[in-house]
Amino acid sequence: MSVKLRAMNSLAWELRRSDIKASDSIASLTMNLATEPQLQEYYFNALNTLGVLDLMKGDMQAGVQKLERCAEYNFENKEYKGYIDNLMNIALTHYFKGHLDSSTTILQGLYKMADSLEIESVKIQLLHNLSIFYSEQGKYYEAIQTSLESIKVAEKHGDIDEVSSNYNTLGLIYDYLGNLEKSKYYHFKSLNLASENDNLNSMSASYGNIGEIYRQNNQWDSAYYYYYQALKIDRLIGDSLSIVGQMLNLSVYYHHHDQLDSALIITEKALEVSERKELGYQTSLGLNMLGLIFLDLGDIKKSEEALKASLKLGYEQNINDIIQA
Repeated sequence: MSVKLRAMNSLAWELRRSDIKASDSIASLTMNLATEPQLQEYYFNALNTLGVLDLMKGDMQAGVQKLERCAEYNFENKEYKGYIDNLMNIALTHYFKGHLDSSTTILQGLYKMADSLEIESVKIQLLHNLSIFYSEQGKYYEAIQTSLESIKVAEKHGDIDEVSSNYNTLGLIYDYLGNLEKSKYYHFKSLNLASENDNLNSMSASYGNIGEIYRQNNQWDSAYYYYYQALKIDRLIGDSLSIVGQMLNLSVYYHHHDQLDSALIITEKALEVSERKELGYQTSLGLNMLGLIFLDLGDIKKSEEALKASLKLGYEQNINDIIQA
């Protein structure tokens, strides 16, 4: 039974980005099968997946409750890596709600714990996330130094994927600073390293971010090319989250060029995917874009309906950037 449950947990986790419903079903079934005391490990592994799925769907409260139960179990059983992973995801929830100070404080404490226990793989992730949080707080020097430290640790342990991901983050930080050339430099470093190692997820992220740099430079044709390259990879690996994101980027391209029919079509397709896959945050983004398109088409009623629907989701998920938009 343990072999079967381990395989089911791995499959549920693997499917979390491409098919939330399937991931949810498999994780729920695993919990139902893992009712014996000796199978608790698999029960809480599945519960962790369900907690992360709740966060992805925008149900922050339910997700945190599940992750707190997992953290309690892991701490009691001295599974400290799992405990840190659980609390790191809770910190990310605070981050998505805009509670940057509390999210940063949690990660700083977890880093001290991981460092004292010498759990290197977790240290890399914590440093990487801290660099993102510092950047959002406007602490760009700390963000850059922390990301460079994460790269140093990742290189020491041969984690090339994490090195590539950190280069991508450095590109985003320099984008926030308005240094688009340095931003592009790091995004291309990330893309080249990811390409050498066939890391499709990292390649997709780099393509999308390079497209964003070109968009900011008003080089719209180049932006379109890189957005589309990202979308092709996302479709290949079945990453629903990124598929919706890149489709909305392409919608921005069409909207800018007053190709409103094309913008409307691709936005509605993006919403179809996000609603089918229960991607709450992406759905609210898509509805906001839909409202803007209907506004330019002169359909005030549909524009208002879409924007109010986006606002409603924003309040339900307590996501400030959606509410503000």
